[in-house]
Amino acid sequence: MMLLHLAGAEAEFTVFGERADGASEDNQHWITAATMFLASGFGEVFFQAPISDEKLAHNRVVLNDLKAKHVAEVQEFLAANKELLEELAGAIAQQKNMDRSLIEPYLARARMTVHPVKVA
Repeated sequence: MMLLHLAGAEAEFTVFGERADGASEDNQHWITAATMFLASGFGEVFFQAPISDEKLAHNRVVLNDLKAKHVAEVQEFLAANKELLEELAGAIAQQKNMDRSLIEPYLARARMTVHPVKVA
């Protein structure tokens, strides 16, 4: 789900070279989801209730590292599917409103870029 929060803005950037104003709301959703993910013990050490500047700075670094990783994964997926993304963007621009039944055929053609989970 966290990757989906970043995908819209990154797709806009891939196709149009800029991110729209709606990206700030998507980014806030990503921060909320990432904070819950990290506070639940996944990923790096993350302080649930940081009270010192050092712990706040640590959490900021952890969030920024996770976001950079997620953005890179989304960009890899979009690059692998750039022609399909541009085709879908054209269809959306032409039709203005597309429901699930119209979008599903595009998504079915997407090439997945899978990264296996590494277990220590």
